[in-house]
Amino acid sequence: MNTSLARYIHGDLVPQSAYHGKLGDEKDDKKNLLIYTMPYLQGKSYFARCWLKPQVVSPEVLQQTKASFKIKLAILKSSEKFAFLHGIVTELEGESGISHLFSNEYPQVLNHMDLPGTNILVNPESFAISGVIDRSLASIQPFGYELWASRGMSGAMPEPGWHDYCSRGVTESAFWDGFWHAIGIKEGQERLDIQRPPLLASKLGLIMDFTFYRTLDGNPLDELKDSPARYLGEWLGSPWSQVLPIRHPAVEDAPAEAQEASGETAEGQKVATTDTSPVACTQAGIAAETVKE
Repeated sequence: MNTSLARYIHGDLVPQSAYHGKLGDEKDDKKNLLIYTMPYLQGKSYFARCWLKPQVVSPEVLQQTKASFKIKLAILKSSEKFAFLHGIVTELEGESGISHLFSNEYPQVLNHMDLPGTNILVNPESFAISGVIDRSLASIQPFGYELWASRGMSGAMPEPGWHDYCSRGVTESAFWDGFWHAIGIKEGQERLDIQRPPLLASKLGLIMDFTFYRTLDGNPLDELKDSPARYLGEWLGSPWSQVLPIRHPAVEDAPAEAQEASGETAEGQKVATTDTSPVACTQAGIAAETVKE
């Protein structure tokens, strides 16, 4: 069902795969490698397609789902080890939070629910999304619930903590420019009104994914993880709009001229760069909504 619905919404972004057997230990399925092939894909805007084809969810199901999330937010709010999330939890408990997100007034869409970079296929020439695979955890959630996944592709976490790629601002702008173009929304207040709820929904999705244990089908349980996830603290502990250049080991060993050209001064001080090349933008966020007609 998930694959059929995904193909209805995303068309060619969902591959028609063919199973060719398995390699490994015939006596132990856990050690087997399943072999599939799929055709080359031509992709368009993934998130825009979700927005343009919302799903019908009954009021009863929305009410049950909202009640389940309220319980989880209450658990988080009573936890001292996740105290840094209390402000966001309060925001999610407000009128513009889950009460709005889980309502018929807000788009309920098919979410992939497992969007690491390995499940996103990219055209190596245009750097546009050419496919999204592995939908075993897909479910209907408010639009924006999985937008946080692009955050994980906008930087890296070497020691001592998270650093955004210097081109993050460029790729986030490309993401939204492509999204507005795909859904046909011009400049103005309407963009702001549309953008606010999914950004809040993305924080809900991020929190649920990193703070609660999950069932095999991806649903969060009412049981908190033992300790705060490191990524969660790094991402929500500082503004999402902050752009920091990442310090690459290869740059540190380069001559002063090369360091300055790449965004490092001779003294090793980090400075902002304006590298907006397709490669840099892809490193910063492969899931950018670049619309290729």
